[in-house]
Amino acid sequence: MTGYLIVNRYFSTPKLLEQYDMLIKAFSKRGVQLIIRRNDEFCLDVTGESMADKPDFALMWDKDIMLAKSLEMQGVRLFDSASCIEICDDKASMHLALSAHGVQCPKTIIAPMTYPNIGYDNMDFVAKAGEKLGFPMVIKLSRSSYGMGVFLAKDLFEAQNIMSSVHETAILQQYLSESFGKDVRVFVVGGKAICAVQRSNEHDFRSNVEQGGRMECINLTQEMATLAEAAAKAVGADYVGVDLIYGQGGLVVCELNTSAHFGTLYCVGAIDMAEYIADHVVEQVYAL
Repeated sequence: MTGYLIVNRYFSTPKLLEQYDMLIKAFSKRGVQLIIRRNDEFCLDVTGESMADKPDFALMWDKDIMLAKSLEMQGVRLFDSASCIEICDDKASMHLALSAHGVQCPKTIIAPMTYPNIGYDNMDFVAKAGEKLGFPMVIKLSRSSYGMGVFLAKDLFEAQNIMSSVHETAILQQYLSESFGKDVRVFVVGGKAICAVQRSNEHDFRSNVEQGGRMECINLTQEMATLAEAAAKAVGADYVGVDLIYGQGGLVVCELNTSAHFGTLYCVGAIDMAEYIADHVVEQVYAL
């Protein structure tokens, strides 16, 4: 069996390279050759040309949604699917999917669409959102990662200033003070929650390690597992990191991340997610 590990040609970090190596080794143990293919290597004719070297499957460790859709058109089984990646890469779409499946999230309002060269010349919607969500208010660019593009507006004036600089889709979200600088990430593979880590940051409301947060393994509770598994099911994920935050009534889903980083997880808890991913993929491919 041969699979592709599809990565982005234009973005690479030591952590990503570490994960690629872990995945290749895990699949090799199961007699599967996992070959790294960068997204710029593909030149697929979407008008009908057949793929010459079609693999048995592909791990999409990238957010190149158009490439993912093209590969699915060629009959390649993707982990995760193009649909899942597309939903999770857009926070507005993600919260629509979670809400449609009854998954508990913070109150969320999607900002009206604008155009990159226009932006927002009217802020009435921000005031309306403030009446429903209150202040402080969290503002997130729909396509952002590592805590970038996430802002905390303490009042209407600050919220309007943030939105005046936004030229893309964004969501406005209820701020839960119980989760200041703290969240839980649950790793889900094949619909089952495997383990959980807590991320914390004493100096920033964002808990991301990239924003100065630290991470430690914690016991996976039934509440965490049930909520994370429901979220993964809502977007049809094979492998996903589900971020949970604390509210007055308990945990709620903050967001989901396809191809979630797991290298640090191995360092702090000796849990190799690559093994779980390889088991799930091999089982699914053999079942086809």
